[in-house]
Amino acid sequence: METALTDSQTTFSKLTWRLSFDHHFTDNLLGYLSYNRGFKSGVYNTIPAGGPNAQPVNPEVLDAYELGIKSDALDHRLR
Repeated sequence: METALTDSQTTFSKLTWRLSFDHHFTDNLLGYLSYNRGFKSGVYNTIPAGGPNAQPVNPEVLDAYELGIKSDALDHRLR
């Protein structure tokens, strides 16, 4: 059984972004919403078990959503 060598020139890239909106409902109340996309590039697993014929680890993409409010109370001493 012949194992093909991994291409050492493989590159990984992906566009990432953050989109967010906020609104002040009152002087003491802020609402917000955000959507983020993160990316972790693929790598070569070169631990001795993989050796020179190791296959690349695939890249990872993460989509994160956030929704919340911030409120000030007690004359801005508590958030």
